Amino acid sequence: MKISVTKFLTILLLAGSTTAFAQKLPKRESVHIPRGRSIIMQARINKLGHAYGTVTVDFKMNRKGDVTWAEADRLHTTVMDRRFVRKVVDAVGDMKFNKAKHAPVSQEGSISYSFR
Repeated sequence: MKISVTKFLTILLLAGSTTAFAQKLPKRESVHIPRGRSIIMQARINKLGHAYGTVTVDFKMNRKGDVTWAEADRLHTTVMDRRFVRKVVDAVGDMKFNKAKHAPVSQEGSISYSFR
């Protein structure tokens, strides 16, 4: 089976770009959570779509470690696609933190993801 040089180079280029694209997963830039808290279940953002920029989400959690409120920080979010930002906010809303019996009723935090 002979394959032309052009077809071979095209296949090689596509395979290389797919591998490079797969390696560009979102990177968590910063996390600000109250002292004594830790993340038990991460936000699932790897398969939300494609964007370029940063999404910062402010959130509140209860004593049980459930996120009760989450909203994009408009000052620190640079991604312009509102649907994509909403997906990230929803994913952060599904995060779980450790329980803290003696914590305040509501605690605040923020998390930033960089998409490249």
